[in-house]
Amino acid sequence: MMTKTEAKKRFIDYLTAEHIPYTLLNEAGKITPLKDVDKIYLSCNIEDVIGGRIETTVIFMKEHCYCKSYFCQSVAETEERAVKAARMCNYMNMHLPWDCNTLFEHNYFFDEEYGDIFNGCLIRYELMDAYFQDTMDHILNFSVQQIADVCIPIIFHLERRFSYDDFKDYLQSHIIER
Repeated sequence: MMTKTEAKKRFIDYLTAEHIPYTLLNEAGKITPLKDVDKIYLSCNIEDVIGGRIETTVIFMKEHCYCKSYFCQSVAETEERAVKAARMCNYMNMHLPWDCNTLFEHNYFFDEEYGDIFNGCLIRYELMDAYFQDTMDHILNFSVQQIADVCIPIIFHLERRFSYDDFKDYLQSHIIER
């Protein structure tokens, strides 16, 4: 079975070989060996989302990594917006039928501390090892597209340009029925 160190090395080697820019997140703020850096940050420019890009962080843990993609800025700074954001996440988790392979399943979350909405999934190292290219496609493409697809209805509802019913209707016509 692939270890955390092996998974991190293979992931970094893939990004380097494919010329995909990334940043190792060193939260200690000092020179640290690669084996002690457990977060990799990626960013993808997408004009149609708030802030113009989707950011992804991959956190390497003991038996799996956690992948989360999110907007590059807070979307809910007030309690009213936080309640709306949490409600939208709940609705999306219950009603969006993502055609995701059965290896990895994402859920939407609202991070109260940062006021951000993100999608996240756990990826076990034995699955990463057995299905490495699928894992890379999932992290670099699917998870980014999944959060980008819901940006417009989320922001429009938070900005009061959409009612909650309009938010659900948009998802129904642009994501669920496509």
